[in-house]
Amino acid sequence: MRKIARFIVSKRIPILVIGLILAVACGVMTFFVNINYDMTTYLPKEFKTSKAIAIMNEEFGDVTDISVVFKGIDSETADKIYAELMQTDGVSAVQYDASSDSYVKDGYTKYAVVVGYNTYSEEALDVINAIRDKYADYDLYVSGAAVENETSDKTLTIAIAVAFAILMAILFIASSSWFDPVIYLITIGIAVIINMGTNIFFESISSLTNSVAAILQLVLSMDYSIMLLNRFRREHCNGADKETALINALTGGASSILSSAVTTIVGLLCLVFMNFTIGVDMGVVLAKGVIISLICVFTVLPGLIILFDKLLLKGLKKRSKYSKALKHEIAAEV
Repeated sequence: MRKIARFIVSKRIPILVIGLILAVACGVMTFFVNINYDMTTYLPKEFKTSKAIAIMNEEFGDVTDISVVFKGIDSETADKIYAELMQTDGVSAVQYDASSDSYVKDGYTKYAVVVGYNTYSEEALDVINAIRDKYADYDLYVSGAAVENETSDKTLTIAIAVAFAILMAILFIASSSWFDPVIYLITIGIAVIINMGTNIFFESISSLTNSVAAILQLVLSMDYSIMLLNRFRREHCNGADKETALINALTGGASSILSSAVTTIVGLLCLVFMNFTIGVDMGVVLAKGVIISLICVFTVLPGLIILFDKLLLKGLKKRSKYSKALKHEIAAEV
């Protein structure tokens, strides 16, 4: 391991450049990953729900139903909108009866619209957005499974953003240096982009996996970076120069970091045995992500530690246990 550590430290700049090139390439590849929005495809084939969906699709086609409700329109406008909805691209049928309370009641007018696309498809969402845009000047409400799917995606995005903000706040508060979270994010960020880009080699990944994989990979593998940087600082405080301290950190910290990673990877791969096969999708993608994060911590992070060493030193907090031990280096940098 020491020979490998010496090689990584001595070739840190070429390794860092290779990591950045891979991240850029995989960043482009993410746009070509096939995202599956239909969660029903992950149900076991023997489930009654799967059989029922298959029969419905065979008999009635792959369609989705939405309700389009207008408030405060007169009968003439209602008839006009009915005709326009019938002519809308992607709309297979529209049900509307001006004489029925099921469609006209208390100032509200409802149209039962059948969209000729799968509930979870982007095409169905495009039809819904086209209807919204066309009648943006009206008091309009749209509901249905496709709309709920869109809403859940937005809610999940907000939840991920909040979780990321909380994580960053914790890192900035708990880290020894104000600059520590930056190199953590660069390292794991490169790993996340590579993981998302290499999903192109799968036939498809679920929209749920695509949404949560990045933040889960970040959370699951962030501690590897923290462990290596802290090990480096301990070695440096004991009198070793930067490169030697890094070699010692890689050599001495490898076993504990690998043990932590293996435990996480095995736990994620257990998802493969779920009956609901989205577990296979999510387990494999996340396990791959942790492996890539581990590789980046051992290869990319050492280069970043040396490259940004001055900023890491200047950013050391006064309360940090490393601040007193490295005060001579900090004074020299200032």
